[in-house]
Amino acid sequence: MRLLVLFVLSFVLSAPALAQRRVDVSGTAELRAALDDVRAGDEIVLASGRYDIVGNLRTRAAGEAERPITVRSAEALGAELRFDSDGGFVEGFFVTQDHWTFDGLRIEGICSDDTRCAHAWHLVGARNTIIRNNEAFNFNAHIKANGNSDSPARFCNYTLVEANNFYNTAPRQTASPVTPIDVVGGRRFIIRANYIHDFEKAMGNTVSYAAFLKGNGRDGLIERNLVVCSDRFEGGARRGLSFGGGGTGDAFCEGMNCDVEHTNGIMRNNIVVSCSNVGIYINACDGCEVGHNTVFDTLGIDLQFEATVTEVYSNLYSGTLRDRNGSTSIRRNNVELSVANFEGAFGDPSALDFSLLDGSRFVDQGPIEASVTDDYCGAERDSEPDIGAVEYGEGCDTSRTHAGTVVVPPDAGVDAGPADAGAMDGGSSDAGPMDAGPSDGGAGPGDAAMRDTGRADANDPSIEDPPDLGDGSVSGDSGCRTDPGGEGSWLLLFSLLALRRRG
Repeated sequence: MRLLVLFVLSFVLSAPALAQRRVDVSGTAELRAALDDVRAGDEIVLASGRYDIVGNLRTRAAGEAERPITVRSAEALGAELRFDSDGGFVEGFFVTQDHWTFDGLRIEGICSDDTRCAHAWHLVGARNTIIRNNEAFNFNAHIKANGNSDSPARFCNYTLVEANNFYNTAPRQTASPVTPIDVVGGRRFIIRANYIHDFEKAMGNTVSYAAFLKGNGRDGLIERNLVVCSDRFEGGARRGLSFGGGGTGDAFCEGMNCDVEHTNGIMRNNIVVSCSNVGIYINACDGCEVGHNTVFDTLGIDLQFEATVTEVYSNLYSGTLRDRNGSTSIRRNNVELSVANFEGAFGDPSALDFSLLDGSRFVDQGPIEASVTDDYCGAERDSEPDIGAVEYGEGCDTSRTHAGTVVVPPDAGVDAGPADAGAMDGGSSDAGPMDAGPSDGGAGPGDAAMRDTGRADANDPSIEDPPDLGDGSVSGDSGCRTDPGGEGSWLLLFSLLALRRRG
């Protein structure tokens, strides 16, 4: 009997994990069924064609670090998902589980009321999500990420948003926030090599952003993105990339405190053009870096409020670089050019042609920076780096984005601290009614009466870092399985007990 038990024990310990399933779908009903029956390791593959979806698609199970769940198109952008409202608010893929990947999808919002088409993806407390190589258009916030209603809340740590094309085909007829990548809280959120363009909020105060990380998050990375605020149409007050956005109400932040909107974020090697407002906006960002960005035909770079202590270096920009309301910028080697001087230095910057004509003011003019070792195209910086997003002489094509090596660290398993009572945030202080919330079709926005507090000029917030990441062991609410052998672990336990009793 002992030999039998030892044999079973050896079999369990050496048994491979469950084989990955490929689930091919070719219609909306099949897609919903596949999502309802999903398990770790599944790959849901969508045949090319149109998928008309009324309401939302929800995640029902979590993937695992070695067995993520993937939803992808069989051919790049061949699967066209068209989301329409069922009387509620469209949030596209409503993701509340960890380790999901979305790749190569084309997603369109087709609501007759722009306010109803809120998101293509809504991430609520989901970690280790990858959204890559997709095209999404005609939403207010193509990606929305925020904490869940747990106590303490979980936020969207270790998310990668890479090589996507996000835009709208017309101004959004809404006073709700319009920001293609709208992230509240979370650790190590990466926004890389995306093309973001044509986002306008036509109602309310008309302020919109291309992307921001706010809500007391930390260690975010915004790099190698191409932002064209106005390409197909003009209007509204459009801002480019931001740490802090328009601010967040404390109830919706990690730790329920937004004295600091972001900590230790890095914004590097981005190209931002044609914004009616500033190209880069920093609001209450402590220990952040803004380096080697090229910002053309915008109002420049703005930093706001006493909580902001940010290094600003080796940026090439038109407009002005301003500290306001007590912010502190540690500046070095930034080069300001007028629009006319930009046009004299490059082929045609308005058409994204940054081929070099005269680089005397910025080529080989920067010191080596520890945080910036490559450029917009991923080329290595040399010993005398050029100012701005591009290292010239490397043949960088600035008219497109360049996805690089993908590194998504494992979940460190940290509870982010208490946060909002639902899946909302306070929105932007620039905004009107907030997003729809996590329902598949409620009667109205879940927090329509709420606004972000923003920051008064007289505000003097203290700077308090969020908790450390810890030792990366196990999160109590992450769905982490600590048992060896997976689904066979009960048999292992039985075998060990049998050995103990007979020993």
